[in-house]
Amino acid sequence: MEFMKYAHAAADTNPDPTFRKLKQIKEAFRVKYREGVVIAFSGGVDSSVIAKLAKDTLETKCVAVTADTESIPREELARATELAAQIGIRHIVRSHAELADPRYVANPENRCYFCKGGLATVLQDVAKETGFTIIADGVNQSDAGEHRPGIQAMDEAKVWHPLLEFEVTKEQVRKIAKTLGLANWNKPSTPCLSSRIPYGSPVTEDKLRRIEAGEAALHELGFPQVRVRTYDTLARIEVPGPDLVRSVTAGTREKIVEQLKAAGYGFVTVDIEGYRPGSMDESILTPPDATKQAQELGGAASVLKAMGFPQARVVKYDVLARIEVPLGDLPRFFDPRIREEVIMKFRAAGYQYTTVDLEGYRTPATIGTMPDWAKTRLELKPA
Repeated sequence: MEFMKYAHAAADTNPDPTFRKLKQIKEAFRVKYREGVVIAFSGGVDSSVIAKLAKDTLETKCVAVTADTESIPREELARATELAAQIGIRHIVRSHAELADPRYVANPENRCYFCKGGLATVLQDVAKETGFTIIADGVNQSDAGEHRPGIQAMDEAKVWHPLLEFEVTKEQVRKIAKTLGLANWNKPSTPCLSSRIPYGSPVTEDKLRRIEAGEAALHELGFPQVRVRTYDTLARIEVPGPDLVRSVTAGTREKIVEQLKAAGYGFVTVDIEGYRPGSMDESILTPPDATKQAQELGGAASVLKAMGFPQARVVKYDVLARIEVPLGDLPRFFDPRIREEVIMKFRAAGYQYTTVDLEGYRTPATIGTMPDWAKTRLELKPA
């Protein structure tokens, strides 16, 4: 706590323009919102900066509130509790059943609107109990250009976005957090588990627990930044570029398959484009395919054979391709030249996501059925 005290003093005297914004936020707390603030606290770096500034400015007239929902991993909830203690702010954890809302469960493209609407209700209840007049969150300037329907719900609930108001970007938030001595200043963003489920595929307790178990297993295997995108029983794993080769390396590959099969997945694949935030939103702009069931595509396999993969199978699930090649050929997909060519050709063919199956080429073909997310997209947006 002593270190954080001195770190805060250093931030106050830092001539960097970023820290002028920090001072403006503190001044807003001190002058406009001195009656008390309720903070939506996820334990991420954005809400942690707001909680720290509120605590140091308002002392006891602030409270951090975390909603304990089905889509929040247990380890994230524990980290939020630890961080609130580090900051020294009063912390309230309130249970909230997201899956009780059928609109949320249906998983439309504006699912986050219903999520944040429920969170706003929790925050408003705490505001009434404490008598604090303002609710604040950690939305920042970088969020403004992304698909964020939840911001609309918070705006409708009159939630204040201090980082957005003073145009603080994500990069600047991390710089401020580091100067303030916050332990999570470089922690990767961790959106809720529902963000791993394609729009149109219902959010269920089973899927959420499977995602949580799969990502926890990959963390244990040394992949700190990972997403297990879930298409019924097919896992599309995203890891950053430097980790792609390791994910298909003998020894590690077998462990990934074993752990994700134990979590309940039938197909375990790696996205050859690697980790990219918000990749599920890419499908919003992609019209669904008219195919009614999963197919084995000979034409796409021919493309791979022409590139030097003599034994290849491509199974199509709407806008997702699952590629099977012998295990010895898997690392070749992450040769920069081959990887870029495969991505380019499969994108041109209409695939949004190109994956390689970590179990390799199998005989006879194991295709499976059309996932519910693809069926729903077809029903909602017929070609």
